[in-house]
Amino acid sequence: MKNQLLYVRVILLFIATIVYISCSEKEEPYNQQQELNPFENSVKASSFGYNPTDATDALQMALSSDNDTIVIDKQGSDWNVKPSKLFDVSDKVIFFEKGVKIKAIPNEFNATNAKIFFLVRPRNLKFIGYGAELIMNKHELENIEHSEARHAIHIAMGDNITIEGLSIKDATGDGIYIGGSGINNENSYSKNIQLKDLTITNSFRQGMSIISVENLTVTNCVFENTKGTLPEAGIDIEPNKNFERIVNVNFEDCKFINNNHAGILIAVVNLDDTSKPISVNFKNCYLKNNHVESNPYSKAEIVLGASKKFNTPVKGNILLENIHIERSDWRALYSRKTSNSYTVTLKDCFFENLSQHATYEHNSPFFFEVSSYTEASPDLGGYNFDNVTLKYNSDHKFMTFYGSKTLSGVSNITGNIKVVHPNSNNEINYVNVENITNVTLDYSINN
Repeated sequence: MKNQLLYVRVILLFIATIVYISCSEKEEPYNQQQELNPFENSVKASSFGYNPTDATDALQMALSSDNDTIVIDKQGSDWNVKPSKLFDVSDKVIFFEKGVKIKAIPNEFNATNAKIFFLVRPRNLKFIGYGAELIMNKHELENIEHSEARHAIHIAMGDNITIEGLSIKDATGDGIYIGGSGINNENSYSKNIQLKDLTITNSFRQGMSIISVENLTVTNCVFENTKGTLPEAGIDIEPNKNFERIVNVNFEDCKFINNNHAGILIAVVNLDDTSKPISVNFKNCYLKNNHVESNPYSKAEIVLGASKKFNTPVKGNILLENIHIERSDWRALYSRKTSNSYTVTLKDCFFENLSQHATYEHNSPFFFEVSSYTEASPDLGGYNFDNVTLKYNSDHKFMTFYGSKTLSGVSNITGNIKVVHPNSNNEINYVNVENITNVTLDYSINN
């Protein structure tokens, strides 16, 4: 009898398990907002005195409060705000409800450093804004001097900051700006920054500027339609001082589209051999139709700048892995980087339909230019091409090294490139280059 009862219990347990699994499989897919909203022990930002005409005070009071979870809740009107500069905001989750719009009040952002969120020394913050927007009034300040400093989000000396899901539109300066104190001390950089699922569109100066940071991860973000004032890049990695740093910066699954300058601009001109070596990785990224002819800067989808001190340049590594570039009038890559500087590796990349502007001189998909026309310049080089495919039709050589009497030579260009081009005589083009050392690039022309 006992054995029979045990057998019945086992059968019932088995049936219950099958029912549980079946029900679980019918549950709705995982949704991040379902998990995060509503928050336990959260406070609504509107409870601090939301005003549809000017919600600045409510927003600032909420972020400066002792509450660890702030919900910026959707109201009947937008969150119209003036600039905010917040010091030492720490240990909070800021959740934007779907449909929330944080909008810059017209004519209230005239000050040079006016920003929607100017975060100074923030610590342990997480912004979650899937379906929410930050919107500035880019058009009203285009003719004001130095208007490009008015960013949507500025992180200064931050540590452990996450921003997810937001759409940032019409920034008067940059969509996001990340830097340090500007002073050579322990706060000269931000660190441990994560950006995920952001769309930054129609910024006036850059989609994003990275000035000084250690440990930055950017995942599944879009940088598009940047236009207004130079440089107009999708992203610009450009330290201002040699004590600033670009360390462990990682982009993955990002898109750079229709920006007035390069999709990716790395201008480490102010770093030198006293600076920390740079380390930047781009993986599984997509670029299309960047740079416009009217922009006077170097015409390319990716631009890598040289150090001003080209005899003592910054060291380090840049990796471009599984990068897809297509549909561009201009070059895939433009570089004035010297061989003695940081090393660049292109791995498993596919570039197609590039250099389509047929009459622009020296519009090679890969173009390397002498660092200086007035001073003796070290070799160009320091590149490794690992399984790179280039497919295009225009009448430009696939790679050009453009020198002058100041150029020492070209060195340390290695790897392999497959070129698909109708002209089987396509080749490397050396202009005013006399010395070539350790150029062991294996390339094939297939038509």
